Amino acid sequence: MRFIDRYASPRLAAFVVFIMALAASLFMHRGDLINYVIWYDAEAYYQYLPAVFINGNIEHMVWAAPLENGNTLNLCQMGVAVLQLPFFLIAHFIAKIGGLTADGYSPVYAYSILIASCVYGALGVYLLGKVLQQWFSTTASFITVLFVYLGTNLFFYFSFEAGMSHIYSFFLFAWFIYYTPKFFQNPSIKRALIYGFIIAMIGLVRPNNLVIGLYAVLYGVTSWASFKERLSFLFRHPVAIGAIVLVFVLLFIPQLLYWQATTGSYLVFTYGEKGQGFNWGSPELWNVLFSHQNGWLIYSPIMVISLIGLAVGVIKKQANFLAVLLIWLLAWYLFASWWSWWFGGAYGHRAFVEYYAFLAIPFAYIMHKVPRNFKGYLVLGACLFMAFINVRMCFNYVHPWNGPEWTWDSYLHILKQAILIF
Repeated sequence: MRFIDRYASPRLAAFVVFIMALAASLFMHRGDLINYVIWYDAEAYYQYLPAVFINGNIEHMVWAAPLENGNTLNLCQMGVAVLQLPFFLIAHFIAKIGGLTADGYSPVYAYSILIASCVYGALGVYLLGKVLQQWFSTTASFITVLFVYLGTNLFFYFSFEAGMSHIYSFFLFAWFIYYTPKFFQNPSIKRALIYGFIIAMIGLVRPNNLVIGLYAVLYGVTSWASFKERLSFLFRHPVAIGAIVLVFVLLFIPQLLYWQATTGSYLVFTYGEKGQGFNWGSPELWNVLFSHQNGWLIYSPIMVISLIGLAVGVIKKQANFLAVLLIWLLAWYLFASWWSWWFGGAYGHRAFVEYYAFLAIPFAYIMHKVPRNFKGYLVLGACLFMAFINVRMCFNYVHPWNGPEWTWDSYLHILKQAILIF
């Protein structure tokens, strides 16, 4: 613990996580396995890039829903592709000058996605560490970041399915939390433009994640009077709010133009093309948390600590805990209402991954209060054990862990393999 007290920092946490994530990525995608980086939903997020920069044909993407007009519609928005763009351009340049296959899908492009995930994930860890350090001890912040990374399916989506949207959203969530107080301290045009960019990118990656806008409204609110003051603040700064809205609209224009080019309409609920939607009246709330089919707390039980910290923090009226609670409850209801509440073949409930940026706050609250005695070391030992099991299960994962053939017996068999080292 003395080493952590002395050397722990958000920068060190980000570096450690980056190295571990990159090592896991290269190990899990060695040899021919590199061809499985750009596939399934990961290809849907990514394929905007080769469609625009190589093929010059956005109306007929491969991993997309066929339309009656002969075009195909990408069900995923282009936010992930925008964030991957710098890495794609570097990979494309290397492919060109190196005489490699420059089709957007050869191994050099897959490696660029692995690196992009590690970079954005590490940046998210760094920003989250900076946030936690403002409220909790450096040691508690450092331990929290590592346990959230190693003890949840954040570890899996950092490296094993790096092309999915969740790490990119995790980075944007951490940036959003980090930048919120900066904006409210000084709502200048520059800060409003940056804040608007962050919010717009969050929506451009996954539109349902815009529920995090509640944090901006409730940040620092501790009473009805402070809530009214927050609303008054927003009305007193119409130029800054207008700048946020302007950036939001501008960033969405390419997406609207794509929808218009493929469907003839500027606004499209893409999943509606496949008859998919929400069951608002019958959410699977219990199953989302406790089902063997990707139940969140079944695969990431360490987050029980976060929920305990969240409950205690709300009761004790800790600043911003109510905002985190409301965001988590809204997200939980949204996920439980989706027709595929288990979110397909995944390791754990993947839709919660980006929300770890928020849930790390109550987790750090508990870590900050853990005493340095026998009881405290028991808590840390339990966290280490859960992190160990999580990492082992991630390495044992074979797609997909869902469907009628994936039962409680299947889950318990894999769990037993993870626990038994020899």
